[in-house]
Amino acid sequence: EILHDGSHSRIKDVGTGILSLSASQLNIQNAAVSENMAEFFENGAVNLYHDNTKRFETTSSGISVTGNVVASGHVMLADNLMIRLGTGYDFELRHTGSHNYLNTQNGNIELRHTVGGANEAMLKAIPNGAVMLFHNGSTKFETTSTGASVTGNLAVSGVLTYDDVTNVDSVGIITARAGINMPNN
Repeated sequence: EILHDGSHSRIKDVGTGILSLSASQLNIQNAAVSENMAEFFENGAVNLYHDNTKRFETTSSGISVTGNVVASGHVMLADNLMIRLGTGYDFELRHTGSHNYLNTQNGNIELRHTVGGANEAMLKAIPNGAVMLFHNGSTKFETTSTGASVTGNLAVSGVLTYDDVTNVDSVGIITARAGINMPNN
């Protein structure tokens, strides 16, 4: 039944079964008929609006959202699906069920600390280049084309083995207490 209860107009299903609206296109608009609130297209999209701006639509491949998505629960994806970021989808986060991957098609990968006004690198990976580890914003370990470089002291709790002692380059003091093996070749 269609009724007005003195305060509100209503369409009310008062029988058994389903209330069904049938149309090839159904639009829901505000009372002034000046703003869209929702649109439904036969064999096509469903569009939802906020203040006459389309924010959510279904597409043939899924959904499209304009604006921020705020979730109060988890975002869950099945194995081998990825979160793709960037205009060209050039950054990917993926889990295979056995392994986890970060993939970038351009630029570096950086793990940064930005709490309390700090903006410090913690880890930086450069394609075809170095991987750097930082302490308090300063590089402490860096891979190079010939091996690795350590800035500061290196504390070793196990055995330190030199395969080639003909070119040990050290700025500072090397202190050996025990456990240094230098094989004869």
